[in-house]
Amino acid sequence: MSLWQKALGAYVVLHLAIAVGGFITNPSFAIGADATTEKFLGIDFNGWHAAAGLITWLPGLWAMTDDFLARVYVWAASVVVLAAAAWNAVDDRPAWVLYLPDATADIVFHVVTVVFLLALLVLRRLTFPERAAGTQLIEADGSATG
Repeated sequence: MSLWQKALGAYVVLHLAIAVGGFITNPSFAIGADATTEKFLGIDFNGWHAAAGLITWLPGLWAMTDDFLARVYVWAASVVVLAAAAWNAVDDRPAWVLYLPDATADIVFHVVTVVFLLALLVLRRLTFPERAAGTQLIEADGSATG
C-alpha cells in the first residue's frame, strides 16, 4: 500500500471518529421542526449528520486498498462533501432532516475536507510522477498497476 493510500486511510478513520463522536453527542434522528443539533468539535451534529458521515467515509476503508478505487473514491467523496456544503449554504435544513443552524462552521469544515482530499491526490502524483491519470505501469513480472 502506498504512502498516499495510507494517508487516505488515516483521514478516513479520522472522519469516522468525528461521525461517531457527533452521534454520541446527539444521537437524535428527529426530523423537520423537531430536528435538533448539538455542537461537536464546533460542528452541528445530530443522528442524521453522523449517519451521513458514516455513509460517506466507511467505503473509504475499502477503497483505500486499491490505487484506482482510492482515486475514484477521493473524487466521489469530494463531490459529495462539496455538494453538502453548497446545499447547506442555501438551506439550514437540508433534506428536511439535517438541522444545521451554524452553516458557516459546517461549510468551512466541508471545504477544508475537500481541500485535504485533493491534496491527497497531489501527494499521489508526487509519489508516482510516472503515472498519469488513467495510465498503467507494467511491472517486471508483466502485471499492470495503476
